[in-house]
Amino acid sequence: MTKLSSNKLAWCVNGTYLTIHNHNRKPLRILMSSLDAYGHFNAILGLGEKLVSRGHHVYYANRSGYRSMVEASGLKFIPIENYDPTMGNFQANQVILKYIDNYAKQMEKSSLNRLTDWSLNDLVNNLEYFSEMKRMEKVLEIIIDKMKPDLVIGDFTFALPLFIKSTIPCIPLLSTNPLPLYGERGPPIASGYSVKGPKDVWSKYRKAEKLSMIGLQLYLRPWWWRKCLSPPESSKLRSFAKYFGIYVYPSCLDYDSDLGHPPSNWVRMDMCIRQSQSEFQLPDCLNQMPGKLIYLSMGSLGSVNLKLMRRLVTTLSSCPHRFIVSKGARGDQLELTDNMWGDNFVNQLAILPKVDLVITNGGSNTIIESLSAGKPMIVLPLFYDQLDNAQRIDEKGLGRRLDPFNYKEGELLETIEDLLENRSIRDKVEQVAREMRKSVEQNKVCELIESLAFHVKFGGPVDAELKQILPHFNKVCNKSNYKLDQ
Repeated sequence: MTKLSSNKLAWCVNGTYLTIHNHNRKPLRILMSSLDAYGHFNAILGLGEKLVSRGHHVYYANRSGYRSMVEASGLKFIPIENYDPTMGNFQANQVILKYIDNYAKQMEKSSLNRLTDWSLNDLVNNLEYFSEMKRMEKVLEIIIDKMKPDLVIGDFTFALPLFIKSTIPCIPLLSTNPLPLYGERGPPIASGYSVKGPKDVWSKYRKAEKLSMIGLQLYLRPWWWRKCLSPPESSKLRSFAKYFGIYVYPSCLDYDSDLGHPPSNWVRMDMCIRQSQSEFQLPDCLNQMPGKLIYLSMGSLGSVNLKLMRRLVTTLSSCPHRFIVSKGARGDQLELTDNMWGDNFVNQLAILPKVDLVITNGGSNTIIESLSAGKPMIVLPLFYDQLDNAQRIDEKGLGRRLDPFNYKEGELLETIEDLLENRSIRDKVEQVAREMRKSVEQNKVCELIESLAFHVKFGGPVDAELKQILPHFNKVCNKSNYKLDQ
């Protein structure tokens, strides 16, 4: 465990450093939470493990299905059912699975047609998602009032009123694709469009998105008004940070080289990967077979689409290679072929170093873990930021993007052979992995978290460097009625 020193340097987004003065510092009490979805949970857990290793007391609040994983990582667990018994009606990850089931048909359409064909069912589905966030916010307010943490970190994709109103510093963590931070300089969020794509197509998409969001905006207004806040524009819902925000995305995929820098109070980490708790031994049935080893994971959300999974299994059954398959929550209903082994839940972190290629739906979690292991990818994106991640992997030459619903069997099989034999792509991905493993950004971000918490907790002068990235620092530290547009 790293002992907290009396004088440390904290890193700012512009590359400068600030000195943290000795405040007789003790370990911080940090509360963390996230959406009830494994991708968001894994990112929070990775950062939480790092903060625990630095001597802090870190607590994670969510449904009890996450308890064993949280406690195995050294964090303390807070079950939200203790504060709202109705939130115990679902197991871990089940709320988002319900959303995906209701959205399954829409996923088969183009990203634009998903908006132009927006229906009442889609609105209701999204409102249920935001209703879950409102309930989670209420629970977090109770927990904060009771435990009085020094700082809160949350991965909720969208801004919560709590993160604006609370007098305790609240830091958003963005574990999805960071396009929201670049505004209209880049392609629309969740479009899957290239940064070099035609701007008129971007504009058409944004107009359709704005129309589809009218019902959501009407839903948000009373929620925010009750907090004495003006509801934000949808463009700011994903990119607001009162103090500073943390986004997790590899520099090799980030958009700064194409679109300019994100807001100065957003700090990037290449990765935030939790520690693997166990080893993985390749099953004998695969050990005794010829061919390369390929990992198929459509994520905890994509794998519940059994129609899609069965088609992938059928296509890959004629491939001369071996497959490890993450079957997902409904894996008992998925039958694998002779060149495959799988389980409902597998140890992805332990598997990735052993394989030659990854086939994935393109969730940020798997994208980052695969790159850190030096593995090229075939990305079959389903929804939201997976579309943007897939496009970025393809245009950066780190893998290939295919349509999960309309691919031709020969096309997928040929792409597998190409990526297994393409030395240029493999060399490029391995170089990315080496650079990611050398990254020190996690330590720097932890120091910035500590800097903010100690400034707010102990008072005293604000360092000039911190003022440079947060010119409104005094406002946010001294006012609980800070507005979103300040």
